[in-house]
Amino acid sequence: MRKIVFVFGILLFAIPSFCEMKRKEVSLTVYNQNFALVRDVREIELKKGIQKVYFEEVASKIDPTSVRISSLNHPEYLVIREQNFEYDLINPDKLLNKYLDRKIEVITKDNYIFKGFLSSFNNSQIIISESKKGKIYMINRENVRN
Repeated sequence: MRKIVFVFGILLFAIPSFCEMKRKEVSLTVYNQNFALVRDVREIELKKGIQKVYFEEVASKIDPTSVRISSLNHPEYLVIREQNFEYDLINPDKLLNKYLDRKIEVITKDNYIFKGFLSSFNNSQIIISESKKGKIYMINRENVRN
């Protein structure tokens, strides 16, 4: 296992909060029109092979084209295969949409638990099926426990 130190530079429209990694150094340059340049150096342990690394709690107005990730101490070992920016303010429909065709549990206000695959949903109903040919449950969203 190798320790790799990252440089995480971002052009931002607002100052971000950072995820939990060993932070080595942070510098901030603030410009006119609510722009800022952040240079964030973090240490992270990576195993050999392909891995996903998440940088959470990044500013919502980040310019994704400005993000650069590189290794300071072992650049020959780090290859960025894909880099995505997923900024979603979570709401119930977005959360349900991410779990379509996946196994979920729905707990009602009277503590009844429905287990199965999320087939579909709309403003008033959540539809869960036990299996492809199993029982189908239509659950009124008003009855779902928060």
